[in-house]
Parts: sequence; C-alpha cells; structure tokens
Amino acid sequence: MITGLRSVDGSGNALAVKQAYAALSSSGDNEVVALVAGKKIRVLKFQVSVEETVDVYWVRNTASATRLSSTTYLHSLGGWTDDGFLPDGYWETGTGENLGLNLSAAVNVGVDVWYAEV
Repeated sequence: MITGLRSVDGSGNALAVKQAYAALSSSGDNEVVALVAGKKIRVLKFQVSVEETVDVYWVRNTASATRLSSTTYLHSLGGWTDDGFLPDGYWETGTGENLGLNLSAAVNVGVDVWYAEV
C-alpha cells in the first residue's frame, strides 16, 4: 500500500493503493496491470514517458481492447502525466479485466500507474 494516497469503494471503505511499472516496446495493446479475478482496476494516477514519437491510449482487456481514453500524441522524449491523484479514479476496467496501453509504434515507453482494486 502506498502511504498518503487514499481511495474508497462505493460503501466508503478504504482501498489499498497499489503501484505498477511497465517498460513497453511493442506496437498495439500492451498489458500494464494484470487482471485480478472478481475485481476492477481503478486508475488513480499515471504517467507515461516515451523515447520516440508515438500515439497512445489506455485500454481495458487487452484481448478485446476496449478504449478507456482518447488518443494522446506524444513527441520524442516527451510524456503524459495525469492532473494529479484522483481518489474516484480516471477510469476503471471491467470486472476481471486487465489494464493496458496501446502504442501506435514499436518504441520504448515507460509507464507508472497507481491504482486500486475495486
């Protein structure tokens, strides 16, 4: 659990905030957080950094690639950071689905995501 960051479920119960890291380099859908049986993944904070120019968007269930965000166009040595920690989350996967990031090209991309299992 990450100290100082807090999220709650629909009943007001505190949720553990977890963090995942990923180093991606394949075009298409890439898993960032593995699925958790019976749980949704609620994204609370994220950052993406890229080595080369690439377009990215978040997806749920990398097998069917349902979009969670619009496309963001990133330039070489650039990045995308959220607007800050959001306890209610930026978006959630469906129950039992993983969280992924789609890359338009095979370039090196670093991803950090803070999330809760709901």
